[in-house]
This record gives sequence, structure tokens and C-alpha cells, in this order.
Amino acid sequence: MLTDGCGSVTTTTVMADDFDAKDLRILEVLQRDARTPIEDISRQIGLTKTPTASRIRKLEQRGVIERYAARLNPEKLGLLVTAFLAVTLTDHSVETRETFAAAVCSIPHVLECHFVTGDADLLLKVRVTSIRDFQREIIDTISKSGRVATMVTSIVMGTLKEEGSLPLPPRDPQA
Repeated sequence: MLTDGCGSVTTTTVMADDFDAKDLRILEVLQRDARTPIEDISRQIGLTKTPTASRIRKLEQRGVIERYAARLNPEKLGLLVTAFLAVTLTDHSVETRETFAAAVCSIPHVLECHFVTGDADLLLKVRVTSIRDFQREIIDTISKSGRVATMVTSIVMGTLKEEGSLPLPPRDPQA
């Protein structure tokens, strides 16, 4: 097992060919609606409740299903500003990365943070109520870490696609 910079545990890699058509169908159904009753999933994959529940439990134990969550509408919660922030660190030492990770992980408005290649070291996705909150909640907090060389902000003007579901490998229709 591995840990990310925010203390979450990530599991070892599971390969796409580790799943049969029934597992993939279960994942499709649960990604669309995690509240789908076992009975409905069972009907859709052609198994009874017990083996379907067993398959779901195994997918959870293997870390394929990490958690269940509700997808919320950010605008209805007043989170009207989405921004991406490209951050370049002062250096690439373990201490700098850990200090920055601690700062970023303490900010609930940071939805995603990725180490990336290119001109920046990290790319953050944030949602806030206003530009003023972006300055106060994000820029000021990150700047206080003392490990940031540059920050470049891109404010989202509109969204063409934002998908919470992951693409799954094609199912063998014969299975």
C-alpha cells in the first residue's frame, strides 16, 4: 500500500483484465448510482443477490471501490467559482513537498491536487464562493507555506464536461 501526501492510503494497482463482464457491469451501475439496490444490480448482471453482494464486497476489499458518495451541485451550494491553480515549488526536496502537501490538504476548497510535468509542479482544482474567497482561502493559505515560487491561476468561465465516473475497459459481450 502507498500513501498520498494527504495521508490517504492507496492500494496496489489492479489491472483491467482482472475484471469479468459482470464486475464491469457492477462498476458501471454503481458509478451511475451508488444507491442502486442489490436486487436491481443482480437482475442487470444475471446473478442472485448473494453472489452479487459478494462481488461488490470483493471489489471494495481490493480497493477498486474506494468509497460511496453523493454528487452535489456546487452552484446550489454557493460554490460559484471554479479555478485551476498551477503551482511551482521553490525546490523539489521531500521537506518542501511535505510542507506544501500539509498546507494544501488543510484547505477544504481544494478538490484535487496533482503533481504534474511541464512548467508547474502541481495543478490544483478549487471551488469557492467568490474571487475574494479564492484570494483568502487559497492564495493566502498556500503562500503562507513558504514553499511556493510561482502560482498561475485560470478561472473557469464555463464547463463543457465534468464527469465523476471513470472510463471502464470494454466488456466482452460474450461473457
